Amino acid sequence: MTPHFKTFSLMLGVLFALSYFGELRAEKPTTAAPDTINDEATKKKPTFRPPFRGTPSQRVGAGSRGLKIEKAPRFLSIAPKAIGRTTSPQPKLYWYLSEPWLGPIQWTLQEAESREIVMTQTIPFKKVGLRKIDLQERQISLEPDLVYEWKVAFLVENSKEVFQRVGGLIQYVVPTEKLNTELSNFSSPSYHFYVQNDFWQDAMDHLIHALRQDPTNRSLKKDWISLMRQAELPAFLLTENDLEF
Repeated sequence: MTPHFKTFSLMLGVLFALSYFGELRAEKPTTAAPDTINDEATKKKPTFRPPFRGTPSQRVGAGSRGLKIEKAPRFLSIAPKAIGRTTSPQPKLYWYLSEPWLGPIQWTLQEAESREIVMTQTIPFKKVGLRKIDLQERQISLEPDLVYEWKVAFLVENSKEVFQRVGGLIQYVVPTEKLNTELSNFSSPSYHFYVQNDFWQDAMDHLIHALRQDPTNRSLKKDWISLMRQAELPAFLLTENDLEF
C-alpha cells in the first residue's frame, strides 16, 4: 500500500467519524420521566419565569445557631427567590408556620436599596398554618417600581435574639391598559394569567384565594405544588386548617 493511498484512507476515516458524531449531536436529547406528582394536566400549566432585574436572590431564611431550643418549628416565607412582582399597590404577603411559637413575632417592611423602614410591627401568634400580612389593612401603599424587602422575625421568648427570619422582595408594577384588557379576556383561572406574565405575587394570592374556596380541589392542589416548585420552595400540601386565617 502506497503512502498516498494510506493518507487517502485516513482522511476518509476522519470524515466518516466527523459525520457520525455530528449526527449524534444533532439528535434530540431524550426527555426525562416526569415527576410522579405531575400528570398530563399539570404539565400543561403555565410556567413562572422569575424576572431578572439585576437583584440577587433575596428570599430570607436565616436562623441563629447555638440557641438551646428543643424543637425548632418550621418557618417559611411564601416568596420566590427573585422579586415577587405585583399589580397591586397594597398586596398580601404570606408566610407559613407549622408549630406554635411562644416568643415575639416581628414583621418589618423596608425599601430594599435605601434600607429605609416603612413599618415594623409585632404580630400576635394566633394559630399555625398559612399566615397573611395585608398591606391594605395596614394602610400601606407601595411606590411603583420600587423594590421592597419584607421580613418576619421569630424572637426567642424573653430574649431579643432572632431564632429565625423569613421574607422576600416585592415590587409594585403599574399594570398597562393592554395587560388589563388581556386579563379581562382571559378564560382560564386568573392565577394562570399572572403566572404567564411573571406576576408571581398575584398568582399566589389568587391561587390561595381559590384554595380557600375549595380546599379539596385536586387541580388547585397540583397548581399549588407546581407554583411552589417553580419558586424553589418546599412542595408541601396545605390542609384546610392551614387555610383558615
